[in-house]
Parts: sequence; C-alpha cells; structure tokens
Amino acid sequence: MDCFTAIDFETAQGYHWSICQVGLVRVEYGKITNEINILVQPPDNYYWDRFIDFPVLKKTLEYYGMQTPDYEKHCTYRIFKDNLASLCRYYKIQLNHHDALSDAKAYAELFLIHLQKR
Repeated sequence: MDCFTAIDFETAQGYHWSICQVGLVRVEYGKITNEINILVQPPDNYYWDRFIDFPVLKKTLEYYGMQTPDYEKHCTYRIFKDNLASLCRYYKIQLNHHDALSDAKAYAELFLIHLQKR
C-alpha cells in the first residue's frame, strides 16, 4: 500500500453524527503530503465535556443524507492491540491526544510502522 489517508474524528455529544473536529493526513510513498484539520459546529452547537466516539464517518454522512464512499478500513487498535496513547509513548510519536489532526498524524505514523513490518 503506497498511499493512504489517516482520519480521526472528535465528537461533541453521545451521537455518532455529532462531529466537532476532523483530522485527515494523506501519506504517499511513506511521506505525509497533506494535512487537513476541520472544526465542525455540531447540531445546536452542543458539546458533552467527556465524549469521544467511533465509527462516526458513516453516521455523520447518514445524518446529513450523504452516501458513504467505498474505502478500505484499517484500525490501529486492532492492528497493534493497544490504545493510541500507549502506542505513541512506545514508538515515541508526538501526540496531543483528542485533537483530531494530531491523532490522525499518529495513526498515519503507526500505520507506516505496520506497513514496514509486513
């Protein structure tokens, strides 16, 4: 796999469609080529203080009446059998946890490590 996009969502409420931030990191041939950090105002601009969630892409698109694109999914938790914060400490990857762009960058770095081990 030469190219992929790492994505992370932060949600504002207890609903999969209540995203408040999206981070995307494009990797091409082992190098980060683009980063996008988007803040999203959730419905009614309402936020729960202690909430994150997964899988929000499908539910958010459904909420707004949009089709989910076909894409290949890879979960670093399932690949490495450990959480993001622990993995970043182990691999010495910089992380500002629960910032969607920072999380997506970390996921990209971890997935590159996974690809190199294959």
